[in-house]
Amino acid sequence: MFYLVIIIFLAVCVVVFDVKKQTEDRDVAYFVSFLLLVVMCSIRYRVGGDSLSYEDYYETMPDLSNYVDYLDYNPLKYQPLWLLLVAFCRSVTEEFYFFQTIHAIIFNISLFLFIRRYTQHIFSVLLLLFLSLMYFYYGFEIQRETMALSVFLFNISNLEKNRWVRYYLLATVSFLFHISAIVLFFLPLVKKIKLSKILIAVLLFFSAVLFLFKGLIFSFLTPFLILEAMKDKAEIYSEISFSLTGFIAFFGVRVIVLLPFLFYRISSKSPDFKWFDFMFLLVSILSQYFVGFERLLNYFYPVYLVLFINFIYKEKISEMGFWFKKFVIMATFIHVFFILDYKLFTKNLAGHYYSLFYPYETVFVPNTVQEREDYYYNLLQ
Repeated sequence: MFYLVIIIFLAVCVVVFDVKKQTEDRDVAYFVSFLLLVVMCSIRYRVGGDSLSYEDYYETMPDLSNYVDYLDYNPLKYQPLWLLLVAFCRSVTEEFYFFQTIHAIIFNISLFLFIRRYTQHIFSVLLLLFLSLMYFYYGFEIQRETMALSVFLFNISNLEKNRWVRYYLLATVSFLFHISAIVLFFLPLVKKIKLSKILIAVLLFFSAVLFLFKGLIFSFLTPFLILEAMKDKAEIYSEISFSLTGFIAFFGVRVIVLLPFLFYRISSKSPDFKWFDFMFLLVSILSQYFVGFERLLNYFYPVYLVLFINFIYKEKISEMGFWFKKFVIMATFIHVFFILDYKLFTKNLAGHYYSLFYPYETVFVPNTVQEREDYYYNLLQ
């Protein structure tokens, strides 16, 4: 019911403020949206996937009094700033819902400020985040990586304006929340690489080479992983692979259907987020061969959805005209659907993927959903 209320509210806001462009009460609606999402994340009870394990481990985590000592052995190999955030929350109260609240406030402030800075169609972006399940993924699932992402969303303006000292300082902060933020250190290096049709062809050829020499390339990359935790993760992910049919299917819905949107970006010569196009396509290709790279895409999806919404509302697209726009929209929606939504129709031996988010339970009536517990812990085995 809570989800439905939010969807209806955001949909009404899309019509009133994004489509009809009404300005009266727009800021009030924006603030109400913020409150609804913060409350939804804060008061949930054992809703999500990875957050279940974070809650299970929470009482074993340090508080501020033993934070430094805990870093010496750090059995879960969590990054220092994540542990510091947890230590701060546990020093206030050992109730996990307080941590959820602090996490929700930080993430939503960062997200809402980012959206407001880079688009006029804020409610459309929020609704797409919600319907694509990306909001649930960030808010309920990858909570450590979400903190790294939150810092990056603040940091994008530094990347855009070439303020490199500030950028690398905040990129380091992101990295100290989650090791996947290592990708952020490469963005300034590729910022001047402009995606072109020829470069797309080169990357697709590169993907064919990867298909033939995946094992050799993985062996070459491993020595460059600077932390033991990174090497451990890489080895785990390297053992995950698709069948040939699965690979072709996922390459189609994760890479090929992305190309029309990128062709639009090339044809429009858009000045926004110049670093995005090449890196997003490269990592999308790599993630089809090395599953761990899929985690790196989490830093790009908010930018992707903002650019897509801006594209939808843009009146003059290119010389290709009306049908080109419709084709790009259709292809991009397929791509967005196959980020997470398709999982709603999947299950493992213990249950269905949607059980991670539905039914929604609150700390006020703390019911445990057994299918959710079974589904998540089945993933860990």
